[in-house]
Amino acid sequence: MLASTATAQPTLHEPVQVPRLRCHDGVCRPDGAQPDAMPDAVMSSDGLIASPSGGRSPIGQEQIFASGATTNNLANTLWPKPGSDPPPLRRSRIMPDSATGAETGGERLYHEVFQPAVYPYKRMSVLDAVDDDGALKLRSADLRSSEPTHSPVGAGRDPFYASVVIDFVAGQPAPLPTPGAGFRVLSYRSTPTRALQFSVDSADNLYASSPTGGRHRLVYLMDVPPRYFAGSLLPPGSPAPLLADVPDELLSPLPRRLQREATSVLRHIGVRTASGADYLAVLSQLVNYFRGFTVGELPDEGAGDLYLKLAMSRRGACRHRSYAFVITAIQAGIPARYVENELHAFVEVFIPDARGRGGYFRRINLGGAPLQQRVLDGENKAPYHEKGGDPFPAPPSFISGVPQSVQGQPKRRDRSDGGSGGSGSDTGSRDSNQGPSTTAARTSTSGDGTDKLGTSDRASSSDKVGTSDRASSSDKASSSDKVGKTDRGGIGSILAATSDDLDTPSDDDPSQSEDRRSEQGKSLAATQVSIIAASQAYRGSQLSVRGTVRSTSGNAGALEVQIILAISGGSRVLGRAVTQPDGRFSVDLDLPGDLQLGNYRLVARVRGDDTRRGCASGRYDAVVSP
Repeated sequence: MLASTATAQPTLHEPVQVPRLRCHDGVCRPDGAQPDAMPDAVMSSDGLIASPSGGRSPIGQEQIFASGATTNNLANTLWPKPGSDPPPLRRSRIMPDSATGAETGGERLYHEVFQPAVYPYKRMSVLDAVDDDGALKLRSADLRSSEPTHSPVGAGRDPFYASVVIDFVAGQPAPLPTPGAGFRVLSYRSTPTRALQFSVDSADNLYASSPTGGRHRLVYLMDVPPRYFAGSLLPPGSPAPLLADVPDELLSPLPRRLQREATSVLRHIGVRTASGADYLAVLSQLVNYFRGFTVGELPDEGAGDLYLKLAMSRRGACRHRSYAFVITAIQAGIPARYVENELHAFVEVFIPDARGRGGYFRRINLGGAPLQQRVLDGENKAPYHEKGGDPFPAPPSFISGVPQSVQGQPKRRDRSDGGSGGSGSDTGSRDSNQGPSTTAARTSTSGDGTDKLGTSDRASSSDKVGTSDRASSSDKASSSDKVGKTDRGGIGSILAATSDDLDTPSDDDPSQSEDRRSEQGKSLAATQVSIIAASQAYRGSQLSVRGTVRSTSGNAGALEVQIILAISGGSRVLGRAVTQPDGRFSVDLDLPGDLQLGNYRLVARVRGDDTRRGCASGRYDAVVSP
């Protein structure tokens, strides 16, 4: 009799060890990770941001960066042609073309490499001086070290991951994009693993070099001060800087011929450039003038070179107005940079502290011509949420020409889920040459007093307000569940959006005061107010609020706006702002550290005066977290 042999059974399940992610000081790493290793995720004011993944090979239509991909060839003056997708290149000399008329049809491409996304403001080529022939150049091409700090995200700074594929040549720098000036490289991960060197030039262009050649995947983590992107130019109570407060090392004189031409342009604008002139007033005049460009052919008549024709005729797209702005600003004593990528050109301007105690560079979008455009690798990213509004003038020509839609752009998550908000992520860019940034488009008012919120913006905001204000009991329970989960993670949301029904707040609204009720029946101009706030809020932290007041009289300036948090048994005024002549306002507020966790309402209240009614914004659910 034969003995039976037992058949070995396959193992259906086996344990898999998953490293636990631990978060400390806003940085999340697996158990056992080295303290200087790049974090798997970081905490930002918009929530948790995860590190990108990927191997050495490009994914989809991902571009390939390369060592030595820098050119000073002025023959490459035209914007990438519709449908073309050239490899990323850093230009060390730039002279715009004279094609200031309507752009040819076809789709322009933009590659988004940052998380959160900064579309369309990626910094690829930045130039900060002017050559003898009128071309823009670097003030100094000498590279200085910018090695990773291996530190947590700085307090009051915003983190960004970048993921790029690079073909390195051993020891030769490869140009890398950055999300903003004033950045710090915190850490990086290279596949294959290599010890890379990072460096920058005088205009804060970033480079990386490798001791070995070949194709690498590079993921790098940076942080940038939020004031680079938006918000108030100076801290509250700061003295106004003068032109004399600019550090001498940032000033690079123009060639003599351009000095004469730029001086005539400044006289034409009416700018006073004495050393004792108000720095921000001069800057505001220049921004207002160069945002007033329109697309159209340059006049045939008239003396002068391309710069003078562009500046005096106020014709052209983003590359033309940015080029002319930089030359004019430098002559006025304002350090300025020209910034471009494959889709858009804009400028950076130095904002000094009074009495020459330092300062920072600020991004300014000057607008341009509308283009058909598509963002590659953008739909899987959250848009960056700017902390504040655009404090500069926005003439009607600046806020015109908005494209109907942009394919592939980062999509804003519904703020009720605690996800990232996006400053204008629904409307996207404004031109190639780009018109206004979303922040400007949402907060600017044209000369006729009409609000320039786009149709898609209105629909999106209205839907969110409706969901928030008119939620059923079951909806509110669901929202409460989300809040509970969010609170355990330490993050909460402030929901604030525009409202189209602002004339009849209920009697229990904390903004419904006696002076507003007494105005009923008087022949005063009606007002409306819309607000947008940051999507996350913590006790004891700052909350940035911006908005626009509209008046039927067309004058919405110099009105006081109170930002109110409704609390149990009453309300608390978080702070006040005063509207600019176009009705815009922005303010950074401190959330009290003694607030209880839970749901609140955020309200903006406008105090009326002798000619204009007061009003209040809609009421919005809010969540405050520790």
